[in-house]
Amino acid sequence: MVSVDEHPQGGGVHERAVGVDDGRVGRAVHERGVGEGQARQLARQGTPNAHLDARGTERYCAPSADGERLLRHALAQLGLSARAYHRTLRIARTIADLAQAERASAAHVAEALQYRRFDPVAGRSG
Repeated sequence: MVSVDEHPQGGGVHERAVGVDDGRVGRAVHERGVGEGQARQLARQGTPNAHLDARGTERYCAPSADGERLLRHALAQLGLSARAYHRTLRIARTIADLAQAERASAAHVAEALQYRRFDPVAGRSG
C-alpha cells in the first residue's frame, strides 16, 4: 500500500500546471471576484444579499424559471422552511453575482442547495 506521503518516481508535474501557486494569484482573483460581486449587490439593492429581508429577497433574488422550479421541487422534497427557502435564494443570487449573471439559474440554485448540506444553521450535517 502506498501512503499519502509517498510520491512516485519520475517526472513530476509542474505546480502551475495543476493550479498550485504561492497564493498571490488565487487571492487576487478571489478578491476581485468578491469585490465585483459585492459591488453588483450594492448597485442593485443598496445592501448585501445577506442583509435582505424576505420582501427584498423576493424582489431582488428571484431566480430564472428553471431555478424557481428546482427550488420549489427542493422545497417539497426536503421540507424546507420559508426561512431556508429565502436563505437559499440569497445564496443562489450571491453565486450568480460572482458569476456576473443577471439572474440566478438552476445551476446557481443547485449549488446553493448543496451548500445547505454543510450549514450548521440548517440543523443537518449531511
